Amino acid sequence: PYVDGRDRVWRADGKTFTIGEDRDTAVFGSLVAWLDRSNNVTIRDLSAPGASDIVVHLPKPAIEYNFGMLQLWGHWIGISSGSASQGDAVTSLVTNYRTGEIHTTSGELQDLGDGYALLYQYVPGSMTEDGMSYTVAAWDFRAGKSRSVPVPLRNQVAIDGIGRVAWVSDAAIEIAVVPG
Repeated sequence: PYVDGRDRVWRADGKTFTIGEDRDTAVFGSLVAWLDRSNNVTIRDLSAPGASDIVVHLPKPAIEYNFGMLQLWGHWIGISSGSASQGDAVTSLVTNYRTGEIHTTSGELQDLGDGYALLYQYVPGSMTEDGMSYTVAAWDFRAGKSRSVPVPLRNQVAIDGIGRVAWVSDAAIEIAVVPG
C-alpha cells in the first residue's frame, strides 16, 4: 500500500511521508529507506510512527554510490558504486541492517530479492553511442555465486523477489526461475 515517489512516499489512503529533495529512496512494505548526503541509509517503518529509525553506515561517502539505485528487501539494503561508462569498476553491496552481514560483488545492482539480486555485469571497453554492453546475472549473495540470465541486451528486466526473473523479448514476455 506504499508507493515510492523519490522525495516522498504515498500510502494507499493518500497520506504522504516527505523525505526531502535529493534523496535516493527505496520502499519494501511499510519500510522506507533513504540515503542521505553523508554515508548513511536511514530506515523507517511508516506503520509504526513511534518506532526509532534504523541508521546504517555505508563504507563510502554517498557521492560515490549510484544515485537512484538504492534497493530494499526485508532486512537487506543494496546499492552500487562506480561508473562503467567512465571506465570505473562497478561494484554492488548488500547489507543486512539487523545483523550487519555484508556481501559485495562486481556488477551494477538492478533489483534486490529474497537472498538474491539482479545485476548488470558490464563488458569492459564496450562503450558505444547506445551505451555499454552487459550481461544480466542473478547473484545469490549468501552463497557468493552468480548465474547468467539469458536476457537480450537493452531489454527491460525485473524480478519478483522470490525466485523469478522476467524480461520482454522481441515476441513475448519471458520468465525464468532463479535456481536455489
